[in-house]
Amino acid sequence: MSLDFVAFDVETANYDRGSICAAGWAVVRDSRIVDTGSFLCRPPEPVYWFDPWISTIHGITESDVRNQPSFGELVPRLLGSFGGLPVIAHNAAFDVGALREAHTYCEIPWPTLSYGCTLVWSRRLLKLPSYRLPIVCNHLGVPLDHHHDAGADARAAAQIAIALAIMVQADSVDALVRATWSRLGRLWPSEWSGCRVRDATSQSLPQANPAADPANPFYGETVVFTGGLACMYRKDAWHYVAEAGGVVNEDVTKRTTLLVLGDGFRAATTIDDLLTTAKAMKGWQYHERGQPIEFWSEIDFVQALTGANVARKRAPGTPTPTHPGDTVVSRG
Repeated sequence: MSLDFVAFDVETANYDRGSICAAGWAVVRDSRIVDTGSFLCRPPEPVYWFDPWISTIHGITESDVRNQPSFGELVPRLLGSFGGLPVIAHNAAFDVGALREAHTYCEIPWPTLSYGCTLVWSRRLLKLPSYRLPIVCNHLGVPLDHHHDAGADARAAAQIAIALAIMVQADSVDALVRATWSRLGRLWPSEWSGCRVRDATSQSLPQANPAADPANPFYGETVVFTGGLACMYRKDAWHYVAEAGGVVNEDVTKRTTLLVLGDGFRAATTIDDLLTTAKAMKGWQYHERGQPIEFWSEIDFVQALTGANVARKRAPGTPTPTHPGDTVVSRG
């Protein structure tokens, strides 16, 4: 076996993840970067506008892409670089989510691929105050000269994956996945699942705290999570809910009142935006039958925790999670 994959990164023109204006990639064969590439492009027409603040981050403006091909015209070049290999990104929930949404805006079917996340793996293997790309690079000695340049960020993600694989003596992406107790995300033309961690030991669901404050937003709610969370382990999220007097379940049932969607989900403008996982589809079926089930993003969940003053409490015997803050809304 050998460590073969493609790392990629995208930059967006505005807060809509589908507004891709740049993409970069780095092909790794046998633990070595053998090819790199990048391009600028016009974002898909429905989201073709540049937010001035976003432009200050990556330096790309409308005038830079005005005469470039559109994302729809260049996406075959990006997907061609993948070559059927596993795809890796730092905060893959964002980059793969951007890929999905840009395809949707261009009315192009989603591609089929498997993907991993160096942000997820870094959280498993490293002990850092933050897992943003520059901080992980600095810790591992990975050069990052032009953060938010899509090509540079893709190369950095590739080198992070290589460094982590060396750390755990993994000679393939599958071995790295096993060593980090994670699972690859999957994308198909009609559905997707996120790259997420799984626990080395069995997880028992915590019981609701009977002495919790009834004014807490989670008190009396039955909460289910679907997709990977970016800022904490799922078992931490379970304990926060239970401590606040809520009931946690692993699957959507007739008693579910709140479904939290992870994997980078941020907002929905149509019902289809919500139906991203089997649990979400099941929840919507219950909703259609009259069950009062509400759909939340991870940002909604963290804001409710923070507002209830429970976000800083840790579940007994669990690692300290990343503090819910700008990691949730940041690209890393």
